[in-house]
Amino acid sequence: MNLEPVVEIVRLEESAQGTFGALRVNKQVLCVTLEPPDRLNERNTSCIPAQQYRCARTVSPRFGETFTVQDVPGRSQVIFHGGNTVADTQGCVLLGERFAPPGAARGVQDSKRALAAFLDALRGHDGFHLTIHQHY
Repeated sequence: MNLEPVVEIVRLEESAQGTFGALRVNKQVLCVTLEPPDRLNERNTSCIPAQQYRCARTVSPRFGETFTVQDVPGRSQVIFHGGNTVADTQGCVLLGERFAPPGAARGVQDSKRALAAFLDALRGHDGFHLTIHQHY
């Protein structure tokens, strides 16, 4: 039996440069995350509310194979994808291997590799539950 993975985003920091966190699969950190700052769930410019969601495998015309976060109140097309700074997301979740070093523009780095690792970790699954925790 192929059990559904446990996927979580643990948000660690929030500033004007974005909402930064870690994505865990089955309690192990897989990569880091970047979302827009909290702007009260405003479409295209805010992180999504911290709660539980269902995610489903999808193919984005722009980003290819990924997962979409379903049933975000007042929002649609919230997906996981590559990118480096908050300018690269319109309310989606960017994945990276690490945070940009101090002194650089705040963001995440090596997003293509992080996205590939995310998809690899979820191979064989068409969906999963996502829990977002805030720790700031």
